[in-house]
Amino acid sequence: MKNITVKWNSKTKKTLSILPSKIVEDIALETLNRTSPTIPMSSALARNSTRGRLRRETIAMGVQNNGNIYFLESPTYYSKYVYNMNNATTNWSTPGTQSKWFDMTWTKDGKSITNNAVERNRL
Repeated sequence: MKNITVKWNSKTKKTLSILPSKIVEDIALETLNRTSPTIPMSSALARNSTRGRLRRETIAMGVQNNGNIYFLESPTYYSKYVYNMNNATTNWSTPGTQSKWFDMTWTKDGKSITNNAVERNRL
C-alpha cells in the first residue's frame, strides 16, 4: 500500500470544522421561527403588561448556546406549567396556540427543518 499525503486547504478545513455547529444553529432558529405562532398568549386586556409575555420572552431569548450545544427555552417563570398543559382539556384563549410548542413543531416539521438547514449550509 502506498502512503498518501493530504494537504489541507486552511479555508476548507475551517469551513468543515464549523459546519456542523452552523447547521444545528440554523435548525434551532428555524424551529423557533416556525414555533412562535403556536406559543400561547394571554387574552388579557391590551394594556395589561402580561399580555403575550410568554411568547415575547421566548422569542426574545432566541437560540441559546453553550459551547456546541444549542437550545431553545421559554424563560417566563410560569412557562413550564403552560408547556405541560393538556391540549384536550385546556381552553386556549388564543386560537392556534398549544402546549409543548417546541415538541409539536419538531414532530410536524423536524424533517423539513433539518433538510432546509442542510441545504442552506451546503458546501
